[in-house]
Amino acid sequence: MTVTSPAPPAPPDGELRCPIRLQQPAILRLLGVQPGEKAMVTLTGETLHARFGWSHVSVPLADITSWDISGPWRPITALGVRRSIRGGDLTFGGSAHGGVQVHFRVRPKILIFRPPS
Repeated sequence: MTVTSPAPPAPPDGELRCPIRLQQPAILRLLGVQPGEKAMVTLTGETLHARFGWSHVSVPLADITSWDISGPWRPITALGVRRSIRGGDLTFGGSAHGGVQVHFRVRPKILIFRPPS
């Protein structure tokens, strides 16, 4: 099941922090993922920051077109950091139960890579 919503509004004064649910913490620790600051999405002012172990991305809210909730998936395809070549999406998968997929106007760069349009 997929639920789609328009882009999120900017948070009121301050920041909005959402932890990423971790289904298999022992396996995810290999990627440096731990509950707390190492598995967190934060909305600050006009920017979305996502951190998942050693991986992180910061995107202006203006580049977010929509988001949806989807899942569940098989753990082998859900857990870890994934990037789709065709869709250009970026996944920080902490749980096979489901997650939030964010759609972008400009695909975010992670490390030195930006997927083709």
